[in-house]
Amino acid sequence: MSKMTRSVILWAIACLIFVAIVLVGTHTVMLRVFPSPKHGGEYGDMFGVADAVFSGLTLVAAFLALWFQGREVRASLTEIAHAQKEHRDAIELQGLASLIDAIDGAVQRGETQSYTFEGKTLSLTELRALLLDRLIGDYEQLGGGRHRVKR
Repeated sequence: MSKMTRSVILWAIACLIFVAIVLVGTHTVMLRVFPSPKHGGEYGDMFGVADAVFSGLTLVAAFLALWFQGREVRASLTEIAHAQKEHRDAIELQGLASLIDAIDGAVQRGETQSYTFEGKTLSLTELRALLLDRLIGDYEQLGGGRHRVKR
């Protein structure tokens, strides 16, 4: 049995004991204050205090449930945002790798034209080296320094 399941079972048992104590306590106190109710309705009315206690506890439980749910939603949104950023970064890295592959193909076909990248005119070989350096740098940055690529 998991720790969470045991915790839920213990809370359920504690709540049942509390309910039993409140009902028995209300019954005992009310019979001492009002020795013998004459009608069934009078006996039922004696449990108004217990009704108020349980209504208050229900309101507190609803508030706590909403509060915990809000915390869980915020945590989920944070995880989703983090996953989206990682996905965007992976797409960028894949795009750079595909561009490098395309340049390699152009070099193998013997193309010699020059390209303008970030305001600089570069040959295919220079462009490939620049993009490869950027790809490696981005990869190392995403890995938080854990991934070192030998150049």
